[in-house]
Amino acid sequence: MGQTHCKDGLAYGRCDRCGQQFIKAARGRPYRYCSSACAIVPLEDRFYPNVDTSGDCWLWTGKRNADGYGELEHRKRLLKAHRVALTLTGIAIPPGKEVCHTCDNPACVRPSHLFVGTHSDNMQDMVRKGRGVTPNTKGEEHGAARLTAQQVLAIRADGRSQRVIAAAYGVAQSLISQIKSRKVWKHLPEHLTP
Repeated sequence: MGQTHCKDGLAYGRCDRCGQQFIKAARGRPYRYCSSACAIVPLEDRFYPNVDTSGDCWLWTGKRNADGYGELEHRKRLLKAHRVALTLTGIAIPPGKEVCHTCDNPACVRPSHLFVGTHSDNMQDMVRKGRGVTPNTKGEEHGAARLTAQQVLAIRADGRSQRVIAAAYGVAQSLISQIKSRKVWKHLPEHLTP
């Protein structure tokens, strides 16, 4: 397709999408297409070349955001690749709903690894798989913990200035203050038994 031939001084071509013959110079269209409608590449034609289906997870090989989720620009809109994957299979995503991964791989776009749910569904799935922090998670089990229980007990017993202790453990002075005043790590006893 896209072939050009001249007749009566005009350049003719065949549209790459529909095969219709058109006059290139007179139409002012991109040289490969007969119309702007044919020039717009369908979403599926932009999506599937960026998918690696060689493994269990179908990995998005195109652009990814900082969290590892695939992104695809289409008609001047930035779309999430995992949402596009479900849409292309005919699954509607109602407003306010999220597309969640059963495989916990942000780059995966395999429809069988995705499901539509609420934000709450997504968070419950995360906690069920042990990836999140539940409200009752304490101490070292908490995902944001920077210290161990032994270190906290040593900090409580340390007589140096909070600034010096903070520098020694690589944490903020405010955390040392909270540990010493028992605002954090308050679940710990005075000392641990070996």
